[in-house]
Amino acid sequence: MSDRTFDRIADAFLASGPVVLPDRVLDAAFEEVHRTRQRRVLWRGPWRFPSMNTFAKFAVAGVAVIAIGLVGLSFLNGSGTGGGAAPTASPSATPSPSPTPSGTPTPSPVPTAPPLTGQFPSERNGFSIAYPAGWSTRAATEPWVSGFVDFGHPGGDVLYEPSNEAHLFVALASQPLGDRTREEWEAEIFQLQADDQRAADCSTRAEPVTIDGAPGVICGDQLVLVTEGGRGYFILLYTSGDEPWLGDVYDRAWFESLLATLELHPEDAVDEAASPSPS
Repeated sequence: MSDRTFDRIADAFLASGPVVLPDRVLDAAFEEVHRTRQRRVLWRGPWRFPSMNTFAKFAVAGVAVIAIGLVGLSFLNGSGTGGGAAPTASPSATPSPSPTPSGTPTPSPVPTAPPLTGQFPSERNGFSIAYPAGWSTRAATEPWVSGFVDFGHPGGDVLYEPSNEAHLFVALASQPLGDRTREEWEAEIFQLQADDQRAADCSTRAEPVTIDGAPGVICGDQLVLVTEGGRGYFILLYTSGDEPWLGDVYDRAWFESLLATLELHPEDAVDEAASPSPS
């Protein structure tokens, strides 16, 4: 093999690998050589290369380059830099999205009493009165002679809320006083109420009230007795305890607003039972 051929091979070999090493690699190699003890020899010849041909020189140079390269790679791998795999960056924690504050719950609307837009005239009991929009009415079919007037009494005119019926209603009735005084008639009705276990102490808790210019009394928040033209009038507001909110909406103030629309017509009252229709 000629020197030119070797030169081409050596150039190709050197071109395939690194030709320049970092300074820190060379410094580490020199430091390692400096610390390594040399074996003493008995005969020391002159410190020089013996005469060698060009092929040998390139071979020695190649081996030296490879050796230095291996030392450098070992150093770089050991120090965690250079040829080692690049450390994988830890993924940054993605901040959790702040919870969207829930809206303040909307409170349920408070029920309110409908306006008094209806008008009910009683042909039998002699009065007229307004009643709430959407309510129904039922006229009395018989004279009120005895008994406490409630939802089912035939002698009472009834105004009621259809969806609640017997739970929310106003019952009205009237009858002649006869030879009874106003106080005697009131006492009889209070006794009927006590027997019905609705308000046993009405005789002691009654307060004076005036309805359409006529004197009367109100017991609690739901019963009114008034006399006009020799006739006694009974007005009852009933709210069931099974529906507590009814008493909150249809309270004393509401009852008074209803009573303010009551007009008394004792001269129009009918006290006889209806004649049976001819067959």
